[in-house]
Amino acid sequence: MNKESSCICKNCNNPVDNNYCGFCGQSAKTGRINLHYFIHEIQHSLLHIDKGILYTTKELLIRPGVTIREYLNGKRVNHFKPFAFVIILGTIYTFVAHFFNLYPENEIITFELSNHQEVANINKVIIDWIYSHYSLIMLSLIPFSAIASYIIFRKKGYNYPEHIIIYSYITGIQILLLLIAYPLYYFLHFTSTYYIILSLSFIYNIIVLVLLFKDRSWFITTLKALLSIMLSTTFIFIVSIIISILVALSKYG
Repeated sequence: MNKESSCICKNCNNPVDNNYCGFCGQSAKTGRINLHYFIHEIQHSLLHIDKGILYTTKELLIRPGVTIREYLNGKRVNHFKPFAFVIILGTIYTFVAHFFNLYPENEIITFELSNHQEVANINKVIIDWIYSHYSLIMLSLIPFSAIASYIIFRKKGYNYPEHIIIYSYITGIQILLLLIAYPLYYFLHFTSTYYIILSLSFIYNIIVLVLLFKDRSWFITTLKALLSIMLSTTFIFIVSIIISILVALSKYG
């Protein structure tokens, strides 16, 4: 009996006789997420579009902890690829914002910095640049959130690339929330809508981390999740300041 014939499919738990499961089609070589998987996933996400985005979205909304844990453990054939998930949703959000020519962040900046027009103009330039590269910006921020959760929850057994997968799915749902709220903002011009969505994104982030990493105490795990998000926000804030300076210099320098 060869090596493949002794394998058990991690997706459906049936015996695998070939390179792919005869019941669900998943590869027999599905293993732990590591650096090699991470590099392959980037290439695959940029070149291929798989089925399953609606199913994955539904599962991430109604049972995010179970869905992400299953994906990390090898149950992947029915799920949309995490990096492609971010890219597709980010692209849709960018298209919608460009089509209607309304960027919530720009409106908020104009309102809050109405007495500092020069600063507002610089920030609008930065927001315009971000929307021109939205999907790539969202992808580039994921590693900073992932390193924060990896530091805080390093004893839970997931490696750094696996934390990147976790935050790819979190980021995708956060973009989806922006898409859902966009009609309200466009037609009703509720500035508070943007802050409500930010709050929901924050809550979703906490829920996912708690469901994935809960040990003996919900309270302690929630505190750790908050600490992870605070650390992530600090990392992203520093990066955002650096990017803002570089964009401002390139525009006005």
